[in-house]
Amino acid sequence: MTNIVNLQTMLIDKKAIVAAAVAFLMVTASVQVKADDYMQWNYSSPVNLNTSASGANVAGNVTKFPVLLRLHPGNFAYFPQTRPGGADIRFAKSDGTHLPYQIERWVDGGSDHDTAEIWVRIDTVYGNNAAQSFVMYWGKADAVDSSNGGAVFDTAKGYLGTWHLGGNLSDATINNHTGTNFGTVDTASGVIGRARAFDGSSQYFHAGDLADRVNGTISCWIRPKATFNSSSASSQGIWGKKQDDTYNATLTLRGTDFLLGGGSAGNLETKLEYNNASAYVNSTTATFFAGTWYYVTWSWGNSADSMYVNGVLEGVGAASQTVSGAADDEIGRSYYDVGNITSGGPLYFNGTIDEVRIEKTIRNPYWIKLCYENQKMGQTLIELPQHLTWDVSNSVGIQA
Repeated sequence: MTNIVNLQTMLIDKKAIVAAAVAFLMVTASVQVKADDYMQWNYSSPVNLNTSASGANVAGNVTKFPVLLRLHPGNFAYFPQTRPGGADIRFAKSDGTHLPYQIERWVDGGSDHDTAEIWVRIDTVYGNNAAQSFVMYWGKADAVDSSNGGAVFDTAKGYLGTWHLGGNLSDATINNHTGTNFGTVDTASGVIGRARAFDGSSQYFHAGDLADRVNGTISCWIRPKATFNSSSASSQGIWGKKQDDTYNATLTLRGTDFLLGGGSAGNLETKLEYNNASAYVNSTTATFFAGTWYYVTWSWGNSADSMYVNGVLEGVGAASQTVSGAADDEIGRSYYDVGNITSGGPLYFNGTIDEVRIEKTIRNPYWIKLCYENQKMGQTLIELPQHLTWDVSNSVGIQA
């Protein structure tokens, strides 16, 4: 009997060992490990970040932040040293630790007059600090592209979907919520590379029925085709999700046709309705000028509701609700509760939209201001000095 028990114990132990080994291999397989030897890269340069008053003027720290780096012949004269498509571009901390990055767009122009927009995830961007940097490498003939949007816009950090709108409706996250297009048109005149144009009458795209979220943030750049103000009769839906008049939500340019809520015509107005309980918040900006880009951010949760325009807090609500309902998340149009728009909609946005993010986390004012200061034209967060040749005595193992 003792021998049988021992044999059973051995079999159980072996099964446990095999199971543990399989689990280890599965976990290991999910982590992409690189062993880039930066001695093999010919060129490097620090990329300086300035959040002091002379730069982005952001007082607090933000973590796991996707920094936008724009490269063009005016700030980077070394495109002839790079591989096509930026395949040899890499980023790391000063100690050689790899930084995840995504190349949103790399245009190989004639005579090496290239342009690029790249997102780099930084562990911590320190507030009120002009002495922080990371390192960019280039110049390796056999380097293979390591761009990875899923690592930058990490779902574990709250992203449900990120749409750069850089010539397509792809989602940068691993959720792969690729947009389904209904007539929107790709345009080269985005605030970050390319963008999407909406005609105000029928064009929109949807990302499918995204998960319910008690907390959340929606952000995007909008550029109205015509000035929208207190005289604008018809509301314009920027984002919407409506199951019925009991469960619905919207981010809208409010026209004179919009009923209830706390704003007035010309404002941005948001509404969250969950099981007939509603929460509204609105901007103080009441005129959105034709041809002007505005960075719009709406964040809610923990019984609060906040509206930002161009990184500035403009509206606060003392309540919030859950975004819920069996309906698609739609960009460029919105259906409405008939208590707000008597027809129920849909009503469409007329203009251009860029860099749409939908998240399931609350973003704080420092994060939101830094997004605006980093992404706007004429940003002052990033400084690119003359490149320096990297000088190290040994290879650096890095883990993405």
